[in-house]
Amino acid sequence: MERLSIIGDYFDCQLYGGCLYLWTFNGSLQVYSYTAIIREWVKMHQGGLGFRCHPYENGASEISIGPDILRRFLLYERDYLTKEFPTGTELLSGELYESNAKGLFTCKVPMFTRDFEESPVVKLSDTPFVFINGAKRRGLVCSAGSDGLFWYHSLTNKRDLVQISNQQTIRANFCAPGIYAQSSVGDSYLLMKDDGQYESIIRASDLYPRVFGPRMTWCWQNNFYSAEEHKLKVYEFVAPDQPMLQKGEIQFFYWKGDFVSAGSCQCGTVVELDNAICLFEDWNTDDGHSTIMGPVTRWRMYPRSKEFPSHVHIIFDDRLDIVVMNDDVMRWNEMRRGRGYVGQNRPI
Repeated sequence: MERLSIIGDYFDCQLYGGCLYLWTFNGSLQVYSYTAIIREWVKMHQGGLGFRCHPYENGASEISIGPDILRRFLLYERDYLTKEFPTGTELLSGELYESNAKGLFTCKVPMFTRDFEESPVVKLSDTPFVFINGAKRRGLVCSAGSDGLFWYHSLTNKRDLVQISNQQTIRANFCAPGIYAQSSVGDSYLLMKDDGQYESIIRASDLYPRVFGPRMTWCWQNNFYSAEEHKLKVYEFVAPDQPMLQKGEIQFFYWKGDFVSAGSCQCGTVVELDNAICLFEDWNTDDGHSTIMGPVTRWRMYPRSKEFPSHVHIIFDDRLDIVVMNDDVMRWNEMRRGRGYVGQNRPI
């Protein structure tokens, strides 16, 4: 894994259309050319500053970009869509979405960033969503806490928010069988898609083997994950009427604390704990994982990205780290030039 630190004070981040969107604590949304930032990183490599993530686990990486250099890549800056700090952000199908205490808002992302200021802000809902997540051709799934779960199919003409569950939901994402929703007070659940609707509910207690005590669950495609008692177990979803198959198990050191959040995509898995954030490229090899000391403000993966699906962004209180998993920046540079691409049980 390779890591680049962007020095600054950031609240949230998104990657879309070759642009890096950074929400700052002063109420501004800054849009940068992400391709130019990575190109600058390539120059650092070519200057003999190549490195790996492991030697720099405790603090910022050896290579960093400060505010003066970053300013060269700024495309546009505007205010938040409203004056509220967003509880959730997403970019999907050419539109920017922000959720906050006043509801859900959107505006179009223009072809030219200088037109961004002229894009009108549209309010889609009064519901204060705590988390929003999108997927191509499937729309937006919005978690509303005690108000349940909503689905917004942005590609339809009606463009209505539809409540698909009244169960408490703090986080949800699309997966191969349907939508998987996580709850902080009750049982998480899987909403199966049937005839274009998400109606059939399978509770997590019926999906996973029974355990005593709290656990955190999530999924990606047909892989389902369960974090409990300092262990991470990976299962494969087969069918609603068949038990899931366990594929692997990882033991965590106790000093890393309790599980906070996690996610997976094609490049690997990210697990945030109280005192660290762990990134896994391949947990079946000794060098297939890395630990970065916390605490963490926010982190994001980008499975929908065409050029940067292996990039993970981790926001700390003084910087944003770009971590490249199962890839490297030099290989990306070769691809851009048209040359092409030349369950362990031990605690971690």
